Amino acid sequence: MINLLPPDYPKPKTFSERMMVLIIIITSLTVIVFGSSFALGIVVEKKTLEKKMAVVEGKIIDINDQLKNLNKIEAKNAQIEERLTKLDQAFNQDLEWVIVLKELSNVIPNNTWLTRLDITEDRVFKIEGYILSGSKLKDIIKNSQKSKTFTNIDLRIFDQRSIHYSPDYEEAEGFYYEIDGTIDKSLDDNQSKDKG
Repeated sequence: MINLLPPDYPKPKTFSERMMVLIIIITSLTVIVFGSSFALGIVVEKKTLEKKMAVVEGKIIDINDQLKNLNKIEAKNAQIEERLTKLDQAFNQDLEWVIVLKELSNVIPNNTWLTRLDITEDRVFKIEGYILSGSKLKDIIKNSQKSKTFTNIDLRIFDQRSIHYSPDYEEAEGFYYEIDGTIDKSLDDNQSKDKG
């Protein structure tokens, strides 16, 4: 029998060759499917991690804000504790507060007001306030010098200023003053004798 087919004509593939091609195609498709699903899994996991990171970053920002508030609260607490300590020290002094405050009310005339009263452990005091009239300040100095409770009176500052107490009050011309002095130590001796 004569072969009439041209010499380049491919021979028909045998069953085993066809199976080999089929196995290669199936293997290639399997690798592509598994590779794609693995890559897709990584992308999904990355998106999930990014969302979790965004939540964590949001919580970190919240915690930082709370930490700032906590620092402010701690600073305020320290100020309050310091004030309480000072008050405790002041009230634990052997000082007759009722007498001192009563004498202070006798020294300070009407139309004046105190903005600050400091008394140290050494009984040195400082009064700050406002007064509407300069002549009233002279009264404060005279009354302080006559007082048996207050000694070493010294006018530190006397300055004309506009006084504006609050929005409910009209602005007025007046004077700011600071007076230093000491509380007489014999005050305690007299009180001890009166109690004894």
